[in-house]
Amino acid sequence: MKQSKKHAVALLLWYLPIALVQLISGIVTKDEINPWYQTLQKASWNPPAWVFGPTWTLLYFMMAFAAWVTYLSKTSQKIRSIAYTLFFSQLIVNGLWSFLFFKFHMIGWALIDLGLLTVLVTLTGFYFYRIRPLAGLLLLPYLLWSLYAFSLNAAIWWLN
Repeated sequence: MKQSKKHAVALLLWYLPIALVQLISGIVTKDEINPWYQTLQKASWNPPAWVFGPTWTLLYFMMAFAAWVTYLSKTSQKIRSIAYTLFFSQLIVNGLWSFLFFKFHMIGWALIDLGLLTVLVTLTGFYFYRIRPLAGLLLLPYLLWSLYAFSLNAAIWWLN
C-alpha cells in the first residue's frame, strides 16, 4: 500500500471513534432539544441552536487531524501512550456530557463534566504539542469552545 494511502486510512481510523461520539451525542441531543432545552433560561451570549452542529463537526475533524498528526510523529511510545490515553479520556468525557445534560437533565453534573473536559483537553493539547506543535495547536479551538460551553452550561445551571 502506498504511503499516502496508508496515511489516509490512518486518518479515517482516527476519525471513527470521534464520529461515533459525534453520532451518539447528536442523537441524544436531538431528542431533547424540543421541548426541554427550548424552555430553559439561557445566557445572553448563548448562540442560536444551529451554530452547535457545524461548530462541533469542525472541532471533531480538528481533533481527528490532531491525533493523526501525533500518530505520524516519531516520538517515543511512552509519551504517545500518555497523549492517547488523555485523548480518549477527553473523548469519553465529551460524549458523557450529552447524556448528563440532554438525556438526564443533570445540569450541575454536566457542568462538572465540562470542567473535567477542559482539564483533559488542556493536558491532551500539552502532550500533543510536545509531540508535534501543530497537533497541540489544532486543539486550541476545541479548548476555547469547551470554556465557552462551560460558561453557557454554568449560566443555564444558575438561571434554572
